[in-house]
Amino acid sequence: MVQVAMKTSYDIFYFEVPCMLHCLLNSAKQMTEQEYQSNWQKVKDTNQLNLQLEKSQLVACLANSSSPIDTLV
Repeated sequence: MVQVAMKTSYDIFYFEVPCMLHCLLNSAKQMTEQEYQSNWQKVKDTNQLNLQLEKSQLVACLANSSSPIDTLV
């Protein structure tokens, strides 16, 4: 599991995402910031999830679910 922190203007939310560790690390080489940004930009839009929520939606979601991310997606 990868632990994620999402900072919003409302609060900071913490959750876990299932992910194989080898997908994140490459012991053969360190990545520069420019390389990271370049690789990030290669991720197809279809493989990204962007959510825009009103503050009230987020508060309601967190209050009514034991797994808020599942409710949002």
